[in-house]
Amino acid sequence: SVAQLVALKNVSRHDLVSKLGEPDFTRREATAELWQYRSASCVLDVYLYPEGGDLKVALTETRDRDRIKAPQNQCTPFGPSQTAAAG
Repeated sequence: SVAQLVALKNVSRHDLVSKLGEPDFTRREATAELWQYRSASCVLDVYLYPEGGDLKVALTETRDRDRIKAPQNQCTPFGPSQTAAAG
């Protein structure tokens, strides 16, 4: 849900893993990391940036897996246990 995505803002890398588990995909860039969580129908992109000696969530975006190039939508990768389903 949107509230769950908002609740991820400024969450540390460790707390993100506690909430969602290990990401399905990661990409390191010069000053940031992209973590991606995937469910059967949804992709959650989480962008983490350095802050206070750790990486923290700065931005989250969701996309429909069937329409990867579609603009951000309100799909959710969170299951009943509020963890992302691998897929």
